[in-house]
Amino acid sequence: MRSKLKHNLLISAAAVVVLVGTMEIVLRVAGYGNVETYEPDQDLIWRLKPNQDTYTKFGQRPVHINSFGLRDREFSVEKSPNVCRILILGNSCTYGWGVFQDSTYPKILEQELNSRGLSDKVYEVINGGVIGYSVAQELEYLKRDGLAWKPDWVLVSHTFNEGKRVNPRSPQETKDRVFFSMRIKNVLRNVALYHFLVEFNFSHEYVKLARKVTEDPTWIDEQAFQYYRQDLQEIANLCQTNGIRLAFLLTVTRNQIDSDVVRYSRHQKAMQDIGPVNGVPVVDFMHTFRDHWTDDLYIDGGHPTEFGHRLMALEILKMLVPSLGP
Repeated sequence: MRSKLKHNLLISAAAVVVLVGTMEIVLRVAGYGNVETYEPDQDLIWRLKPNQDTYTKFGQRPVHINSFGLRDREFSVEKSPNVCRILILGNSCTYGWGVFQDSTYPKILEQELNSRGLSDKVYEVINGGVIGYSVAQELEYLKRDGLAWKPDWVLVSHTFNEGKRVNPRSPQETKDRVFFSMRIKNVLRNVALYHFLVEFNFSHEYVKLARKVTEDPTWIDEQAFQYYRQDLQEIANLCQTNGIRLAFLLTVTRNQIDSDVVRYSRHQKAMQDIGPVNGVPVVDFMHTFRDHWTDDLYIDGGHPTEFGHRLMALEILKMLVPSLGP
């Protein structure tokens, strides 16, 4: 009896192993299991590991991470006299969650600027978007790495990653826990089955998060919100001190667009307030998205499709062109 039970258990275990192995192989062929990995960073909390060739979590679009840890081609740190350089800081919307690299709004903007003969300048638009980044991390990147690019313009994207979460101000023990988790997830992200299951669930979670951050005022931690305002002001001060022109980009979620009422979150309103006081233009995507509303505008609750990225690039272009012409 025991021998038969043991035999049956071994057969069952073997069947599970074969099933899991088959699923892993099939999912890898389908493009799962090779996504971006990160490095712990004391200042930024995390940064993209340089020199990667991976795929997006959604849509399995090819991703190249350059030697500076950015989803972009290689750039020379030294800027030629004939180059006008624009640095865009943001989160997964800027990074290009689920879209091809050249279809992200930074790259579309670069293509449009160089194809219109605005001046004798060559326009370089650097995609500084990193998945999960908050404004606090955008500020740290600008201070530590971004200024070295000598940008003529810095565009800072609003994010939905604010609130009471790990950030450069967090105590070291909090950072250490995140660093440990990061190392574990770097391994798991390259398991196709894990990637598939997390991707399937995350799309639903993102819709809920997007609704919460734009509609639920109890979500806002007051101290974190004040830090958010301080960070926006520090970015404005830093750019002014270094002679860099600055613009804020106001990203919006699907549920904000697909609504009878125009409703901004508290963080979005803060960006709308702080920008004009400092002479910083705010590029608000709300109305252009609402004017072009279609079911194909978003991948999920907050990440635009390639069509959405093009709308964003063209809206930014309208703001930039008067200052870039001959």
